[in-house]
Amino acid sequence: MGRRVRYDDKVQVTSGMSILEDIALVVGLLGQVFMIYLFFDMFEYTWWLGLVLSVSITTAIYYTIKYMVDWLHQV
Repeated sequence: MGRRVRYDDKVQVTSGMSILEDIALVVGLLGQVFMIYLFFDMFEYTWWLGLVLSVSITTAIYYTIKYMVDWLHQV
């Protein structure tokens, strides 16, 4: 049967996820931030500018995918 998660505006990001899935989500996002930070470090940006840009890019990608998945579940 699997888990049933209600998709509405107030659903939490980690609803219905086990602790291992939560850890994998956080580690994956931190790894993505680190890889994007290394990309900006390659072009010799200041460390704080590269960090801000990598966090903002990762946040934008995460929420874009999240809203796409939510939309696909409603269709």
